[in-house]
Amino acid sequence: MIVGTSIPHLSRRHPVWPSALLLLVAAHSALAQPATPAPAHFTSSNATDIDDADRRFLDIINDNAAAAQTRVQAARALLNDNSSSAARALVCQLLQTDILYNIQPLLTAADSLTLIPEDLALCLASCADKNQILAPQIARVLARCEGRNTLPWLVSHTAADANELTRAAARQSLLALAGPSAPDPDDHASWTDWLNRAQALTEAQWLSLRLRTMANQHAKVSQVLSSTAADLTAARRRLYLALNPAERAPLLSEWLTQSNPSGRGVALELMLRELAAGTSIDASLAQGVFPLLRSDNPSERADAARVLARLSPPDAGSALAAQLSRETESAPIDAILSALVAWPSHVTDAELEHWIEWSNPPHPAALEIALGKMRRGEINSDSLRSVVLSAARERLQSGPTPASCQLLCQYGTDADRALVSELLQDSRPAIRYAAAESLVPEPQYVIPIAVAASNDPALITLAARAFVLHAPTLDSFKLLFAMPGEAQQRIFLLSFLASVMPADQVQSAITIIGPDPSLLDRLLSTLENPNRILSESQDDTQATAIAKGLLTLAQARLELGKPDAALSALQSLPSLDIYADPAITTRTFLACWLALARIDDARAMKADADAWLDALTVIKGQPRDERQRTFDAFSIDFGPTLTTDQRARFEALQSRLNAQSPPLDTTSAAPGNDTTRDASPAPR
Repeated sequence: MIVGTSIPHLSRRHPVWPSALLLLVAAHSALAQPATPAPAHFTSSNATDIDDADRRFLDIINDNAAAAQTRVQAARALLNDNSSSAARALVCQLLQTDILYNIQPLLTAADSLTLIPEDLALCLASCADKNQILAPQIARVLARCEGRNTLPWLVSHTAADANELTRAAARQSLLALAGPSAPDPDDHASWTDWLNRAQALTEAQWLSLRLRTMANQHAKVSQVLSSTAADLTAARRRLYLALNPAERAPLLSEWLTQSNPSGRGVALELMLRELAAGTSIDASLAQGVFPLLRSDNPSERADAARVLARLSPPDAGSALAAQLSRETESAPIDAILSALVAWPSHVTDAELEHWIEWSNPPHPAALEIALGKMRRGEINSDSLRSVVLSAARERLQSGPTPASCQLLCQYGTDADRALVSELLQDSRPAIRYAAAESLVPEPQYVIPIAVAASNDPALITLAARAFVLHAPTLDSFKLLFAMPGEAQQRIFLLSFLASVMPADQVQSAITIIGPDPSLLDRLLSTLENPNRILSESQDDTQATAIAKGLLTLAQARLELGKPDAALSALQSLPSLDIYADPAITTRTFLACWLALARIDDARAMKADADAWLDALTVIKGQPRDERQRTFDAFSIDFGPTLTTDQRARFEALQSRLNAQSPPLDTTSAAPGNDTTRDASPAPR
């Protein structure tokens, strides 16, 4: 006997007991009359005439030292060998023995067959009669019998006196064979009646019944498989989420290369979710996605294109273009076209024309690809340009897209742009936005865009861009200021517009926005720009406007508690004192120095007592001891010369400011400053 774990030449055999559906369909179409009954049993006359391979299989089955799986494989090889009557007889002989150790591999092998031929089924039934301990297992196997000759055996074992385990298995097999025509499973008499009806059927009628039964079973199995696949997918998602981010990429890489489509599908799904959420993904995963562009599953090809579009790995454009040229399914075509918007140069002119004409109306992504190629100067054919613009006009009428609007506005005629401008009043917000965005570069449509933005806050940014490009004037500022929208957005856009307006018009805009220091700060900060100062300070009118605006800006910042920024504004124009009122300039500088507690710089301004009294209000936010040093400096410099009104004003200011903070801590020494010298209070 041959001992071992491998079976030589197993692959030389081909299954001869075909799958259920193919056999039944062929038989149903071929049979109009009852078939000749199958032989009652195998004969063993040629059992000694088996070939060497079958004898080796027999030796393995009989080998007590061989592994169980190896013996089952040998049994399958014998069951699948129908090239000689000797092999069939050998199987029957093995089943007729009482050596259970040798019979068991054959039963296990038979249990794996999709359909049990009738001659094998009869041998199995005979084996069950001889070896009652095997009857329950054989009864289950007979559920896949292709004929009717074993039905009497199964029905006989539904009787009350049959072995309980065998009776249960026989009923289950009969239920599988009978399908919708099954009677009460617990009633032996009902099964007997059913058997009589089944045997009265023609072969074609019996096969038709079996077809319906097997179709129902297939549907149930498919439902179970679908449910199992859904459970597996959910489990994969949970596993992915349970891992640390660093551990996820290897798992995705493994799933992408699985033969199981469920694994590949969930990997693509998770990658798309991560990318949509803004989460970065290991770029090396793209190498596992490229092969999926050639998947047999259209949905998988589409998802692969979407992932590559987001990952943007090298060679993605060429791979997507190559797949597009051979793609036939609409879902992948849609995804690949959308992905190629990022790589328009990879689409040839001929392919572009084909895909523009592929659908009616033209696919939005095809027009986006055309727009990208035209912006790159890659469409030099007048005929193709005509095709593109005609498609854009068609799309404008059937369902405008941003690309169709932009193509017509940038490369079309005045009539095309007029058609796009009509969409500014469209009822669909996205269409209004696409039209406005396309018309921004056109100066003649500034006012139509502004009118549309007055009724649609989503267009305010586009209106501001149009103003900046074509009409950076005070009138545009007024229009923009009056538009609806979120406050912070409007302030930003007003500052954006002010940054390109002439300084004198920016200064005039102060009267529009009012005295709000925050608005003044945002608006007038545009006057600090060194480029503006360099270009406009040569004009006295503009230089004066800049100087006045910077003084107003500094005062607004002081009110906001930003003395450093206020001082920076004053120092941005070196010739400030030439173009601004010297008294206002001095007082504003003085307020900055005092707010910063820079007493020496404040004294250097040579300002009078009234200027100091006006400026002292800016120190209200300072610590009390720091304020006291400022008060002491004022008393030293102006105390002897203060008028009665000035002294009263000073004392009132001291009382009001001191009431706003805790008492002075006299236990700690003040930092060194020129105000730490002995100072006497203001004379009374």
